[in-house]
Amino acid sequence: MPSYIPKNYYCSKCNKYINKQICDCGAKTRPIPPYTVRFRHVLPNGEKKQIRLTGSPPWQTKREAQKGYIEWLNQNKTTDIQSNTDSNKFDFMTMYDEYLLYCETGIKESSVVKYKNVFKKYIIPEFGNMKVNKISPSMIQNWQNKLNKLNLSATYCNFIRSTLSGFFTYLEIYGIDNPVKRVKCFKSKNKKKEMNFWTPKEFKQFISVVDDLLYKAVFTFLYGTGCRKGEALALKWEKTDLENRYISIRYTLTKDTDKNKKNNEGTLVYGNYRITTPKTKNSYRDIFLQNDIVELLKELKAISTSDFVFSIDGHILPSKTLENKFNKYIKLSGVKKIRIHDLRHSHVSNLINSCDNQLNAINIIAERIGDTPQTVMSVYAHLFPNAQEQLIKNMDI
Repeated sequence: MPSYIPKNYYCSKCNKYINKQICDCGAKTRPIPPYTVRFRHVLPNGEKKQIRLTGSPPWQTKREAQKGYIEWLNQNKTTDIQSNTDSNKFDFMTMYDEYLLYCETGIKESSVVKYKNVFKKYIIPEFGNMKVNKISPSMIQNWQNKLNKLNLSATYCNFIRSTLSGFFTYLEIYGIDNPVKRVKCFKSKNKKKEMNFWTPKEFKQFISVVDDLLYKAVFTFLYGTGCRKGEALALKWEKTDLENRYISIRYTLTKDTDKNKKNNEGTLVYGNYRITTPKTKNSYRDIFLQNDIVELLKELKAISTSDFVFSIDGHILPSKTLENKFNKYIKLSGVKKIRIHDLRHSHVSNLINSCDNQLNAINIIAERIGDTPQTVMSVYAHLFPNAQEQLIKNMDI
């Protein structure tokens, strides 16, 4: 399997260059081009040789390096591809095992676990006994027809489809075409569900019945910061500055780890829960807090016996316990039912509605919730009622 190696990595948090993907501070680093490709090459006489390829001009992206490697393979057909074919290298399960090793070097473990579950349940039963270079677009279409009959949502079917497509994208380094790209994706039969969120009035109704300081603090924190649940539960006191009203998001709490691995990603903290790096590089951020959140956190800190901000009995607060309490207080308050993640949507809705110039606020909102401006616009576009009007006014000016 080839290795695509950048010249170096840069940590924007520490403002320094290092030689690894994750900095000692926990931040995900940015690869610095140009890229080189290293791999083991089998000569016609069977001798194995280590090859290092460099681009001319130098490869500025990993994708360019992959294309350069494929071109090299096409010029040396008697080597890797031919020998791999002769040794049944293109067996689906053989290539799948190689792909997993590739994923584990650069993708969060929780994502790898999700991919493995999808392969095991929906992909391997269909293609596991085949050669990857023999899978045709018509076979992909037949497989998608079967998925259509499983009463799964179009969104989840497309996630399954993209998981298989990612596998074939990796196989392009061996000159194998991606048949998934030639088949149309799933279309939803139903109208898109409206996004659920609470107005400030609804949240006030909900929080008024929360009689426990811990849960009052965590629900107010989620609603007032837009943090993901895992980010909030992984927050430690050392990452808070209550005097200056700031908190730093550097970790997240997850339960999606591979039970068969001896060394899992992150740090085991309680039960099966682990502290790992955040979802994306944009998730590393500092958040300015409202006064009511600061006061609640100060109260909580005065009685805390844990390193974690939101803890119970000296341990991290389990996400399932949090969800059960959330549903309990929803029933008591009589407010409409939403998911905990919808508190994040509620926060964004409040930010949008409080902005005079919504277009200028997009970057600030994205930075605050740890997403990209493109994601904010694609997910929350319908919440920007004045953005189009403002855009046209700017054009008139």
